[in-house]
Amino acid sequence: MLTFGLLVQLVAEIMAGDTTGIPVYVALNQPYPQIYVDGILDDSAWDNIQHTKSFYNNSPDKLFKSMLPYEKNDAKIFYDDGALYIGLYAEDDKIISSKLMRDSDVFLYDAFEVFIDPVGDGSAYLELEINPDNSIYDAWVLFDGKPVSIEDSKKFNIENLRHAVHIQKKIHSNSIKYIWTSEIVIPFSSIPVKNFTRNMSKPWRVNICRTDKDNIKRKSKLYAWSPTNSWFHVPDKFGKLFFFDEKIENKNR
Repeated sequence: MLTFGLLVQLVAEIMAGDTTGIPVYVALNQPYPQIYVDGILDDSAWDNIQHTKSFYNNSPDKLFKSMLPYEKNDAKIFYDDGALYIGLYAEDDKIISSKLMRDSDVFLYDAFEVFIDPVGDGSAYLELEINPDNSIYDAWVLFDGKPVSIEDSKKFNIENLRHAVHIQKKIHSNSIKYIWTSEIVIPFSSIPVKNFTRNMSKPWRVNICRTDKDNIKRKSKLYAWSPTNSWFHVPDKFGKLFFFDEKIENKNR
């Protein structure tokens, strides 16, 4: 039976063998997870799942000097035989969002952006954006040094995608803090390429990023789990996602 301590040791060993500095995450296999997709990360299926490291500052140097994030942002990932489950967490001093039609410019507001290259060769990847109003943008991006065609990319829709967002307002003595979280379920059958594997030998390339819009200057703080040092569409700098195939038992069920 997999323990958290074993998982930490496993990740450390993988990282020790990776000299590129690319972040690594190991997704656990949870059969039959009991999840009600409401955007709240309180279902028991999330209990055994570790957070990523808090995202790095990916903003241009002229805006922010430190690589450390100005707000907390992180993610959790696990899978079962049918789908990939992603939980997102963000803190913000003000939510800037709007209800949008599918495949509108979600990134112009507060948003998470998820990039998934299941083959890992950088030639094509899934892009999914979600904002606090639960509006989404999904695309299958062909990449040849840059995205080949944005209009063609967004003709793709993830079939049977499930997603939800929850916003919590916390009032302190001198400030208000918002916490917005999201749950996303991506069926493996919806991925348009089939020559991918899920194991510990060949990772998927994945990045999870966040745009935090400034309400006054209309500029954005940009965060990334795996820093790209530029815009987010840099697949050779995506993080590495391994799939640990040993099934784990959730004792809280």
